[in-house]
Amino acid sequence: MSVVNEMLNELQASRTPHRDIKGLIPPIKNKNYFFYIWIVIFIVVVFFMLLFKDKNQEKHLTVQSVTKTNTPITPHYLATKQNDNHVVNSKKPLIIEGKTSHKTSIQKSSEQAIPSDNTLIEKAVIKKPKSLKKTENLIIASRATTANKQLSNILDQWSNSDSLTNKNRMQELLESYSDLPNIWQNALNFIKQRDTSFYQSLLAKSIVQFPNTNHFAIVASRYHMNTGQLDSAYKILSNMKNTLHNKKTYQLLGIILQRQDKHLLAISNYQKSLTFSPDNGEVHMAIGISFNATNQPLLAAEHFVKALTDNSLNELQRRFLNQQLISQKR
Repeated sequence: MSVVNEMLNELQASRTPHRDIKGLIPPIKNKNYFFYIWIVIFIVVVFFMLLFKDKNQEKHLTVQSVTKTNTPITPHYLATKQNDNHVVNSKKPLIIEGKTSHKTSIQKSSEQAIPSDNTLIEKAVIKKPKSLKKTENLIIASRATTANKQLSNILDQWSNSDSLTNKNRMQELLESYSDLPNIWQNALNFIKQRDTSFYQSLLAKSIVQFPNTNHFAIVASRYHMNTGQLDSAYKILSNMKNTLHNKKTYQLLGIILQRQDKHLLAISNYQKSLTFSPDNGEVHMAIGISFNATNQPLLAAEHFVKALTDNSLNELQRRFLNQQLISQKR
């Protein structure tokens, strides 16, 4: 028993120094983490502010510098870069000197907005108000009325005046109204039966003057086709923009090529015409004629049958189609 007591005393003695050492060491105070927490919060707030600012600049492009130019700013004005290498492409409101402009017109018509940072920005488009469109239509109608009156005066004096004088007056009038195709058409309709050479000259000018319409090209092509100038008629239509072709132009090309015995090319153009009007009986009949000419009677009969479904065909055309079908059955 004494041995056990001695061992316990030794163990107790061995623990005492550690407690003394622990007591000598001062306790560690709790660290104050609030300062660091506020720093982290500040950094996060700054980061999101910068991120939001970048996105906001992408959505709302501002134009901070304004320079003078000879081009007036209209509601349809599209701002472009000075070097013409970049085009402004935005549908956002035009912002000049930090103020958004929602007005229908801009007072300083001699000033043009350009990007201050010389970077690619989007178009600034201002929609034209309905009142302005109505005003433009009224102006066009007024000019057309005036032009028709002047044209009538020239036509009334056509037979009483010198031919050269009349031509000069007519040309001056048409040049003054170079944006009104109806005036040109009225003049052509009058001159067609009175002066063939002058008619051809004005017809050629009208094609050049109005390249974005196929009307004058069709008129000229039909005129040359009816006068036997098939090559000229084909050239006029083939030089026309692809976007201006429609069922009439392709059908006219088919007729011209068919008269030149170029039946395969004629069929190709007729089929293009059918893409616009699949039930056109005259086109189906023309395709059948070209298939007959190329010794393809079965295909010809197929199109003759389709042509008969068009109720707009006259009695003579229907009789021809029936005769063709009967002859092929034999």
